[in-house]
Amino acid sequence: MDKKSLMTRNNRIIIGVLAAIIAIGAIDLLLIEKDWVVSERKKIAEQEEPYVPVLTIDEPNQVIEPTEAGIRKRQEINVLNVLQALEFEAKETDELTLIKQIIPNDLAQVHVITLLKDGDRAGSVAWSDSMEVKTYFLALKEALHTTFSPHMKDLVDETQQREGKPTRNMLTFKDPFISEERIVFVRIRERIYEFHVAEGMDDEIFELVETVSE
Repeated sequence: MDKKSLMTRNNRIIIGVLAAIIAIGAIDLLLIEKDWVVSERKKIAEQEEPYVPVLTIDEPNQVIEPTEAGIRKRQEINVLNVLQALEFEAKETDELTLIKQIIPNDLAQVHVITLLKDGDRAGSVAWSDSMEVKTYFLALKEALHTTFSPHMKDLVDETQQREGKPTRNMLTFKDPFISEERIVFVRIRERIYEFHVAEGMDDEIFELVETVSE
């Protein structure tokens, strides 16, 4: 087995173990109301507008938002349309992602797409809509912060309030112990994204991150 194949296999094993740890944490958060969870979720909730869940991408997605005049509906972001507009070649894949492993199939569908630019890998995107994405995001963050290797770099972990746009939580880092590619997690409203960024594709993938975070 060559060095690259061995590294890929090791990364898959590490991600699998990490996903199991995160899943256990998510279950704990779902079943036990710990003070820090309540506090964190309250902070997030206070920083953003009320939300009603969106439909799946296979149907016309609409967010229902309360207004003084009643209820206003607006079209939710359709990821596949965005990928087409940004000229990504999108292919469904069984690529290993953390959110696909920690979100139970019977609770929410997780979509995983490999992204190509001019025939070369640009990265991947996975996303899911769920009422519990805040819990999954917090469990993910807690597990990752205790798993990072000494080689982890370029960490960003923040709640971003943007004028005229919905609040989002972002966690991004590069850690060769977990993946050869940069990983970006975004939680916005009741949707969670996981992006993998191939070497040299930061501008293209972060343009995608910004577009789907409108």
